[in-house]
Amino acid sequence: MNIRNLLALVTAIPLIMILGMVSLIVQIDEINQQIKESEERTYISYQLADELRQSSDDLTRMVRTYSVTGEPMYKEYFHKILDIRSGVAPRPEGYSGIFWDYVIPGNKWLDQVNTGDPVALQVLMKQAGFTEEELEKLAAAEAKSNLLAKQEILAMAAMEGRYPDEHGELIISGKPDKELAQQLLHNLNYHRIKAEIMVPLDHFMMMVKARASNEIDQKRTQQSRLITLLWALMAGLFITLVVSLSVSVLRKRHSRTAVSNSNMYTAYGINRYVISGVGLFLLVVSAGAWLAIEDTEEYERKQIGNQLQTCT
Repeated sequence: MNIRNLLALVTAIPLIMILGMVSLIVQIDEINQQIKESEERTYISYQLADELRQSSDDLTRMVRTYSVTGEPMYKEYFHKILDIRSGVAPRPEGYSGIFWDYVIPGNKWLDQVNTGDPVALQVLMKQAGFTEEELEKLAAAEAKSNLLAKQEILAMAAMEGRYPDEHGELIISGKPDKELAQQLLHNLNYHRIKAEIMVPLDHFMMMVKARASNEIDQKRTQQSRLITLLWALMAGLFITLVVSLSVSVLRKRHSRTAVSNSNMYTAYGINRYVISGVGLFLLVVSAGAWLAIEDTEEYERKQIGNQLQTCT
């Protein structure tokens, strides 16, 4: 192989390596985005599961308060919680776990809250991309919560002197029984159903955590391999650039015996500009690669810090 062909080869190899580095940087950034999206989905999953748990606790709080005070607003809040969860009533904006803590003292009244379209909690869960097995756990928890709500409705009816017939219809009138209402809300059966709500929710949390951890670990492994390959390409590109410079020097010496001084200077000048351009492009790509790797490492450090804070 003559020097001209060798120079063409060592000029083409860096360009191929640079294209490969650009492709790797794009892939690393895409995986970073996928990991962030996966963690966001996991956070939303926890939020929805916690909303189901919180709604059950809020129903308990409202009905128990109603059984003690007889204040109609707590009964109204009870049914509002059920209607929002089932998608009958519009969903308030910022409907989080502490929503009803603000409503009760009067800091935020229902008629002053901005609302969106009615959407059932089950619909939000399906939109979150849960697996069928995870949805079954959530459905089981909600079914138990609805069963408990029926007992809570019986307690409120007892406060008003309405009792069920043999078909469960609250059409029998009688004397209001506050003691019976409170007993229905504090007996062993009530606490048993309450615990049965939490069991599938706990299983759901563990399933989501395991799925998310496995998904993120796979992405991290893939990303680590790409970063290793990127460093290898950067090292190879540096070596190729050194070889290219050496070949250019050899060609300069060879040209002294084959061409005139003016032609030699022109050839050397062109090669010098080509190599300088390749070197500058290498510097830019290397800076981009370093920033991509640094962003990945910084993100990992933040995740480790968050985990440590959670543990403490």
